[in-house]
Amino acid sequence: NDRLGNYADAIADYKKAIELDPYDPDLHIALGSTRLHLNEFESAILCFDTALIIKPDNSDAYINRGVAKRYLELYDEALDDLNKAVYYDFFNIEAIVRRGILYMEQNKYQEAMADLTNALDMDGDNPIIYFNRGTVLLNMGDTISALKDYERVNNLDERNALTYFNRAIIYSMLKENDIALALYNKVIEYGDFKGNEVVLDLYCGVGTLSIVASVNASNVLGVEIVENAIIDANLNKNFNRRSNVNFICADTKDILNEITDELDTIILDPPRSGVTKNVLDKIIEEKPSKIIYVSCDPNTLARDLKLLENNYEM
Repeated sequence: NDRLGNYADAIADYKKAIELDPYDPDLHIALGSTRLHLNEFESAILCFDTALIIKPDNSDAYINRGVAKRYLELYDEALDDLNKAVYYDFFNIEAIVRRGILYMEQNKYQEAMADLTNALDMDGDNPIIYFNRGTVLLNMGDTISALKDYERVNNLDERNALTYFNRAIIYSMLKENDIALALYNKVIEYGDFKGNEVVLDLYCGVGTLSIVASVNASNVLGVEIVENAIIDANLNKNFNRRSNVNFICADTKDILNEITDELDTIILDPPRSGVTKNVLDKIIEEKPSKIIYVSCDPNTLARDLKLLENNYEM
């Protein structure tokens, strides 16, 4: 229920589990994490407080409480919690990375660099860490080093759209090109969201287009089959404080069979292989008023448009 975004049902289940086993700190952390998704920060903190009463050296509870306090702009308290998380689990990469991100948000770039570089020494193939270190370097004005980190991200995760976006900014700064930035602006132009649209973003990756659409649309659901990308998407959602966008990890063809809401717009940003025929058939059946198709292969785009041309004006 939690992963599907059914937060009310998830909270009810966690509460029942806690009734059966009130001294399991992980249950209180899980309940608090769900409340974090709902931006119920004070309630989430109470859950993490309870977990720490049960197990005072629980690094995960300190991490999550630090995240909640960060959203309440209690930066010193958030930093204290993340310091404790690292103290009790020196090799906890999540604690180190989140502390580095918090330093970055407070413009403490040297401290952020130290944490993120330390995290990369532990996990040198983690695109999330490279992305954040690249952002620190970009803020420090070291665009060349930032670009190298962003390129490393896309070597590890070619569907990390936000990294392409930041690379486009760097290219623009270097006066080489701003193709990616122009692409996202074109999506915004074609979307022409007025504030009441229900948008489905398929193959959403880390949720860049979903978040952009959520600024003017009423409700956005991003779908991606890669679990790590959904983790990134939720981080991006929380960082941008977008409450009207949700992400689920699922196969596109499966989620289309579960959609019950009337869709106004579907955004497609598939891999080079394009969209499968059964997915396109289901999209046609759903009859969204608009489809925005972002393609990285003109051959599969042409193939897929032939299936749509009888139902949509291009």
